[in-house]
Amino acid sequence: MKILFISPDLSKESDKAEFFKGLDAVRGYKNIEAMGGHFLLELDNSALSREMVIGLVTLFDRWKIHKSPLEALAQMLEDKSGH
Repeated sequence: MKILFISPDLSKESDKAEFFKGLDAVRGYKNIEAMGGHFLLELDNSALSREMVIGLVTLFDRWKIHKSPLEALAQMLEDKSGH
């Protein structure tokens, strides 16, 4: 699954390192590609879990990224769990 979101302010090298370290810690993270002022995040569909969604929500909160791109992921998790 791929998720497009507005990139946070990563003007400091320390911010870049912290952001990508946090992203690396997200279960199912595969790749990220810069696209202008956005990032295209690639996730492993087979790793879809509550932990993945929580990890991404936490990361998005920390970097003040709008969470609307995560809605499809949360819906997929809900469908997967049968709720």
